[in-house]
Amino acid sequence: MQKNTIQEQLARTPLFANLTEKELATIFTRTIPQITKLNPGKTLIHQGAEYTQLWILLSGTAEGRITDYSGKTVTVENFSSPCIIAPAILFSKNPILPVELIATDTGRAAIIRKEELINIFTQHPTVMENFLADVSEKLITLSSRLSFVLFLNIRQKLARYLLAMPHTENRIKLPLSISALAEYFGTSRPSLSRELSILTKKGIIKKEGKYITILDRKALKKELDRTGRD
Repeated sequence: MQKNTIQEQLARTPLFANLTEKELATIFTRTIPQITKLNPGKTLIHQGAEYTQLWILLSGTAEGRITDYSGKTVTVENFSSPCIIAPAILFSKNPILPVELIATDTGRAAIIRKEELINIFTQHPTVMENFLADVSEKLITLSSRLSFVLFLNIRQKLARYLLAMPHTENRIKLPLSISALAEYFGTSRPSLSRELSILTKKGIIKKEGKYITILDRKALKKELDRTGRD
């Protein structure tokens, strides 16, 4: 029963999309992925480790963090299941993971060795197409992320983040704590809290615990377009 559950979860991941039940049964008969449990705060892969197995997040969440020489930690990516983790690195000439992969929720991940994955590609070209499509999507996301980190100030990052969040009547539930959000923005918690306070004083937003209400969406968009700081 557990095996079937894992196979069903794998079938819902981008890697195995558009495959028939027969194809999936064939793959999972020949390839038995290693399954690891996720617990909040658990380090799954250390920064700088060799990445020779494909990690597939079946359930739960994780994040990639980079720690520089000064000890500063920045969250560069959040992973929500189901998803493939770092597919582009797996086949690089120097497959070293540039981030530390840390679980942020309970869940499970499947691990498939590179050699087994190549065999699957050979026998099932659709899986290879899915893999390449996922790599392409992640490169597009990375380009957008770099623009976000390098060319926007903290208030602009906050404005873009809030405007992009799904909402009901402009009320947003933050999926991250302020500390985690600050790491994601590449800044400190006090700096982010200060920008939240400024937007609150301007009457643009209202913060209540984990919820933020956008009171003036037009004004928030103007903050995103600003090049200077108040």
